[in-house]
Amino acid sequence: MGSDKLSGIRGCTMTNLRAVATYPDSLAAALDRKKLEDAGIPAEVFHHQQNEVAYTTVSSASLMVAETDLERATTFLNTYEPEPEPFSTDAPEPRPRIHCPECDSQQIT
Repeated sequence: MGSDKLSGIRGCTMTNLRAVATYPDSLAAALDRKKLEDAGIPAEVFHHQQNEVAYTTVSSASLMVAETDLERATTFLNTYEPEPEPFSTDAPEPRPRIHCPECDSQQIT
């Protein structure tokens, strides 16, 4: 029974893990795993069996957390608002724009 221990979630076995979300690809699951772990919620990504569909490989993944963290992880993922990118239009503070060092123009092409 020791083989069902998971190193990423201390003390958890397959029997007390729950899927907090399922994703069409493992990259999206890995990104949300990082968000959860940054918030102090241990998580693991489990990859589902790959299926060949129309000449491409389709693989989904589930983001798993301990049963005791399920409600907190669900709430966190449903309310998470990412920080805006530094140079996006959603940035909270205006940042200096790139400009030409010779004429100080912001019209860079």
